[in-house]
Parts: sequence; C-alpha cells; structure tokens
Amino acid sequence: MTGLQSWITRYQVQQNPLKTERRIELAVLVLLVLLLVSAVLGGIRLVASNEPEPVFPSADSLAVQTLQLDRGLTAEQAVEILNRPLFWQSRRPLVPPPKTVAKPKPKAAKKLAGVTLLGVYGAGDGLGLIATVDGAFSRISKGQSVKGWKFSDYEEGTAVFVSGGKKSVLPLELTAPSVKIVSVPKADNSRSKESSEASGPDADDGGGLSFGGGHKKKSKKRS
Repeated sequence: MTGLQSWITRYQVQQNPLKTERRIELAVLVLLVLLLVSAVLGGIRLVASNEPEPVFPSADSLAVQTLQLDRGLTAEQAVEILNRPLFWQSRRPLVPPPKTVAKPKPKAAKKLAGVTLLGVYGAGDGLGLIATVDGAFSRISKGQSVKGWKFSDYEEGTAVFVSGGKKSVLPLELTAPSVKIVSVPKADNSRSKESSEASGPDADDGGGLSFGGGHKKKSKKRS
C-alpha cells in the first residue's frame, strides 16, 4: 500500500521542471501497459482460435516423369552438336542471323505528260533533248529529271525515261516545214503578141552580132 501511495505521490508533483518530466514518464508507462495488454490478448486469441486447414500439393506436382534414355538424337540435333561441340574452347552462344528487311521499292512517278520531244543534240555523255515542258522550251541533258522521270537514253527516234524501275518512252515529234506556195498569174495574149513584134528583125538596133556584112547594109540605109 505504501508502494502504491508513493507511486501516486511521485506523479502529483506541482513544481516545474519535475511536473513536466513526471507527466511524460506517466504517458510512456501508460503506452507500455497498453502494448503489453494487447500482446497478451492477441496471444490468447491465437491459441484459442482454430488452426488453418493444411494445403496439400497437387497431384501433377508429385508425379515423376519417366526418363527416355534410349531415345536418339534427330539429324538436326546431331549436325548442331558436330558444328558446335559442347566442350569446344571457342564455343559461344548461338547468335541468330540478322533479319533482312526488304526495302520498299520507290513508287514510279505519274505518266510523263506535258512534254513534247522536238529534237536531239550531242552524242554520248553530251546527249541531250530539245523539248517543250508544259509549253516552255527547255533542254534536257542526259541524267536530268523532268517531272520525276530521269532521261536515260535515246534509241531509234524515242527518248527513254526511267522512274522507280519503270520505263517511259517519248517519241520524237516530226514537224513538216511551213512552206508557202505562191501562184504566178499568166500574162495576156495581146501583151505577148506585142512583145513578139517589138522583138522582130526590124527592131534590131545593131546591138546584136551579124555575120557577112549585114551590119554594113543597115548602116547605109540610115545614111
């Protein structure tokens, strides 16, 4: 009884700093008592409750697989062992070959329209075309691209263009020369007769050549 009374009087101090220290000490003791009581009650409850039912392993996990030692290797496995021996010093993990991804083929340009071939100049690497592109005159050298088509070659009056693995042929336009025919009007019959009379033997003024003295007789008559 005296111990309980001394314990109570211990925490009845009203002077600081002992008052604050005794209050903190009392709070810690209360928490320890609560923790001890909860642990005791939990142990009693665990002992009094029923045990959980045991979980047995499944039947397939207990089954033993039979070993097939007399089973031989397939032809592919035998070749693989020969190519890569198990205890080979330079044996390395099998690296699969790299996958080859097919490159997408470039799409060909649209049909070569609006281009008219008018002429060709040069030869060999200096070969070129004279053409109209959408109505405008231009020169197309070998290897030059027009509307997505590349000029490749000129064969038998046709220019060959390529684009995306496809070929387009452009023929040479043959243009006829523009020649105007002018008709000459026929002269009148009366004018032709007058001109023939004026050009008779009497109209000769001695300007022409003569043989055997004909020219002398005409000169005497005039005198």
